[in-house]
Amino acid sequence: MRPLDLRRKPRLKGTSPQVYKGIRYHSRKEANYAMELDLLRHNAKPAGRVTEVKRQYKVPLYVKGKLICNWYCDFLVFFADGREEYHEVKGFETEVWKLKRALFEAIHPTLILKVIR
Repeated sequence: MRPLDLRRKPRLKGTSPQVYKGIRYHSRKEANYAMELDLLRHNAKPAGRVTEVKRQYKVPLYVKGKLICNWYCDFLVFFADGREEYHEVKGFETEVWKLKRALFEAIHPTLILKVIR
């Protein structure tokens, strides 16, 4: 019997890791969205042109100075016109995700969160 590995998170039903450009993503949908973001790097219009993408960006969620939890956003996307958006790829929404989303939106009401389904 192999020892229990506490570092491994259980896989969501129906998801399997995918590799795109040598980077491992949590699902095929997330890898496909990374490819879409790469294509947007070549957009002719500055409003739609992506200049930088940060993967699995850590967003600490504090309430009254106390760290409640960390949310790892799938993509933090920077655009040529100066905008930045938090993009989360979801096949379905878990209760934990709903809670973290509500916290993020309450703590950072001016930041843009885009959920890709």
